[in-house]
Amino acid sequence: MGAPDRARRARLSRSAPLLLALLLLVPACDREARQRETTAVRPGTSTAMPPDTGSAPSSPAGTSPPAQPTSEPVTTDGDCRYLETTFVEQTVGQRIARTTYTATSHELLPGCTFYRPDGDPAVDITVTAFPTAVEAQTAAIGLGTPAANPVDDVGDGGVVLVTEDAAVLAVTVDATLLVVTVNQASSLQARALAVLVAPLLS
Repeated sequence: MGAPDRARRARLSRSAPLLLALLLLVPACDREARQRETTAVRPGTSTAMPPDTGSAPSSPAGTSPPAQPTSEPVTTDGDCRYLETTFVEQTVGQRIARTTYTATSHELLPGCTFYRPDGDPAVDITVTAFPTAVEAQTAAIGLGTPAANPVDDVGDGGVVLVTEDAAVLAVTVDATLLVVTVNQASSLQARALAVLVAPLLS
C-alpha cells in the first residue's frame, strides 16, 4: 500500500465518527419534525375553551299583563225599571218624551234620565257604589256647598242644594251614593223621587 492510500484511510478514519453522528441525528430531527406537524394547530381553528363566567344567559325580563281598559258606562233608550214615567211626570209637572238608563257601579240599579220633548233632561238619577259608607257620605257632602241644606229623612242622610234652575239632592244608603237632579228650583220633587229610590239600595 502506497503513501497516498494510507493518507486517504487516515482521513476516512478521522471522519467516520462525524458521519456516524450525522446519520444518527438526521432520523431524530425527522421524528421531531413529524411530531410538531401532528400536534400543530391548523390555521383558523382553536382548541382553547372559552372562559367559564359562571353565569347562565340572561332571560328576558318578565312583563306585567296589560291593564284592562276601564269600560265606559253604556246608555240605552228604555224605561227606568224602578220609576214609572207617569209618576215622574206627575211629580215634576212636566211631560216626559224619552227615558234612558245607564249602567252604574251598583250591581242592582242603573242610572235613569227623563227627558222633556225639547230634549233637555227633566230628571237625572245617578247611583254610585263606594268601598265604604264613610267614602259614600263624604262624596255626598262634597256635592253640596255652604248653601246646601242637610237631609236627614232619606236613607242615611246627605245634603240638598237648590240653585236658580235646578235642585240636587245627594244622600247615601250604606256605601252607595244616590244623586237626584231636577230641573226646578225646588227640593220637593227631588226629595219625593229619592224617597222611592233609596230603599231599593239597601
